[in-house]
Amino acid sequence: MPAPRSDAVAAFVGWLRDAGFDAASIIPPKEQHRDGMVRVSRVGGSRKNIVMDEPRMLVEVWHHDSYEAARLAQRLAERVEVPDGTMLAPHVKVTSVNVSGPVELPDPLSALRRYQLTATCLVRHIP
Repeated sequence: MPAPRSDAVAAFVGWLRDAGFDAASIIPPKEQHRDGMVRVSRVGGSRKNIVMDEPRMLVEVWHHDSYEAARLAQRLAERVEVPDGTMLAPHVKVTSVNVSGPVELPDPLSALRRYQLTATCLVRHIP
């Protein structure tokens, strides 16, 4: 039986929440959108070997003010770009983090401004 995979989305959501970000893996319905909401999702990647996963993560942030959205996105990028060997959560160790962005990408489903960044990394489940 293969080794268990780490849940990279849950690990990054928890890591961002620990720093005070309003992070989740889903966003609320349109009528409940709020400044500072953050969504983390896995948008690709592959399993490198029996113990290493290489997810491609998308981190999005919304705010009514474009400047504040950009500032939040920069802070998110700094938080996500962790040093090698960082334990994001119990049993989840991350290395080789590479962040791209943030960039503004309008969201047609929200009146808020949206910025996003992507990150690739190696994630290892530590028993």
